[in-house]
Amino acid sequence: MFIDEREYIFVDWRWLLIIEIILSFVLLFLMFSFGLKITLAVFLGSALFFSSIFAPEIPMLVWTALIIHEPFMTTTFNFGSGVNLTNIFFALIILGWFLGSALRREDIIRQSPINLPILVMLFFAILAYVRGSSYFGYDLLGDELNSFKRYIMFYIVMLASMNIFKKPIFIKAMFVIMVLALAYETRVTFVQHSAVSSWHYSDKMRIKGTFEGGGGANELGTYFAQGLPFVFSVILHTQIGWLRWGLVLFIIIAVRALFFTYSRGAYLSFFFGAGVMSFIKDRRLFAVLVLITIFSYPLWPVSVRERFSSIQHEDASVMGRKQVWRIARQKIAMSPIIGYGYNASGFMLPRDTHNMYYDIALEMGIPALLALLYLIWRVIFAAYQVYHKARDSLSKTLALGVIGSAFALLLGNMFGTRLAYLPINMYFAVTAGIVSRMYYELKTQNAE
Repeated sequence: MFIDEREYIFVDWRWLLIIEIILSFVLLFLMFSFGLKITLAVFLGSALFFSSIFAPEIPMLVWTALIIHEPFMTTTFNFGSGVNLTNIFFALIILGWFLGSALRREDIIRQSPINLPILVMLFFAILAYVRGSSYFGYDLLGDELNSFKRYIMFYIVMLASMNIFKKPIFIKAMFVIMVLALAYETRVTFVQHSAVSSWHYSDKMRIKGTFEGGGGANELGTYFAQGLPFVFSVILHTQIGWLRWGLVLFIIIAVRALFFTYSRGAYLSFFFGAGVMSFIKDRRLFAVLVLITIFSYPLWPVSVRERFSSIQHEDASVMGRKQVWRIARQKIAMSPIIGYGYNASGFMLPRDTHNMYYDIALEMGIPALLALLYLIWRVIFAAYQVYHKARDSLSKTLALGVIGSAFALLLGNMFGTRLAYLPINMYFAVTAGIVSRMYYELKTQNAE
């Protein structure tokens, strides 16, 4: 029994049965030799691999749901140099995408407005890593490789999503995963903060949810700032009354969770992204939201108001960043074309720049920074065109959410180097790829 040869070169159910039997024996061996945890990881990875050949959206959705709990993904299974569940699952997704395209006799990479800038950024990133290994002397397979892989995954996820996601049902599933993941992080935030929610602000009150690292609170805040625009977009476009008002209640609770991260950059990023979205949707809505924000300010928790009002003051954190930025500008001026290599700020500056733009210019050079800005501009342009020209509400919802998330990303990374942390940028990377595909299809249809 064969699947239609017009779609597949050769797929026989008997071969799949033999492979599944062999896999079952392998899993039994792993169970007795390494325990249940490794066995489940291998089983899930195998299931994702097989499903990725026939429905590549499924493993991408599973991975998207798991990635926000990256500490689990990185510690459950780790061989060093960043070889963990995050990398293994993603490698299986990419392999399945390639094999599936070959079996269906499709182009592995389709035309889109983001292909060229992504390839340019990958070129500069690899060049920076090689240059950094010689300039700073770190091992090509050392600790820097782990963080470097997380950095370039942002671009590869965008490119993969553009080629993988096709059916509306899977795009809707992506929205469901976003809301459920945001709800999970909201719950974690309140659990961690409930005991001190009425106190005056203190740095010790900052929480990080499931996000690891010293800047976990800033990362959690950025996650909310870039993820909530998609929920806001569903509210603006859905025709289902109970869904709209249910999500209105949810976003109010989630914004309160965002407030309790005490990330000032995340505050500004969220308001900026939501403001751009409402302005595009309806300027009257923009005016209403501005008034609601202003008049609701006295109702905010006292600690949040204290943290928000500190934006206008130059505290030690702000002054420290300005000093580092001044040194970074001097270094960039000495090597503006190709920079100094990956992780240059860790070797050449007193501390992290807390600024993506300075980091990229210092590591890769100003041309790479321009390529990144061009990539995000192409995504925003494609999303804007899809929003105005698409006829279905799903495309409009996705496109407006991408615009809001993109502007939140652009502003948020002025106050932190978050581009290398995939859980924060996952939703934007996936949806930006989908919207770029939609834009090219609309453009092709109009040309015909």
